[in-house]
Amino acid sequence: LIKISPMKLNRTLKWILISIAIVLVLAWFLVPLLVKNYAINNSKELLGRQIDIERLRFNYFTGNMHMNGFKMFEPDEQTVFVSFDTLNVNIEPYQFVFNKKVVEQLYLQGLYVNIVQQDTTFNFDDLVAFHTTEDETEAEDSEEEEAFKYILSNLELKDAQFVYEDRNLPDTTRIEDFSFFIPQISWDQEEK
Repeated sequence: LIKISPMKLNRTLKWILISIAIVLVLAWFLVPLLVKNYAINNSKELLGRQIDIERLRFNYFTGNMHMNGFKMFEPDEQTVFVSFDTLNVNIEPYQFVFNKKVVEQLYLQGLYVNIVQQDTTFNFDDLVAFHTTEDETEAEDSEEEEAFKYILSNLELKDAQFVYEDRNLPDTTRIEDFSFFIPQISWDQEEK
């Protein structure tokens, strides 16, 4: 048997705890940075368009995600199609165990959407095509999923701006400073 002195054991435990704390602190700051960079660099494959994100933060303990300065560009990668200043989403991840998807807060500020129509095509037709090409196996799997209960609380949109440009006429319609607040929406997927 190997004998370890209590002093040596305390020192070893101290270094193990310090190492775990360092790893947790690095994960706290590095994971959002890695996710942000991955999303930006692979956005064409993931979403169908190039995006940019200024800042992304997670709070693992509260289930809170905070994003600033989001932009999705047109196919030319210069013109902004959709952007927003602030997105705050607060979920309760432990509720997934009970087949519930709970969003405690969804706050979106400074949303900007630019829709352009030329003849019968819109500037988002490529996104619709990108997201509707569904594999048959994915469609079959989605039918067999468990039923979830959804609870969405504190849904707020603040200072949104929508621009619709019809190049056939030519005419531009603008909706500015659009805001709303919905206290709660819930529904259950179970068939009765």
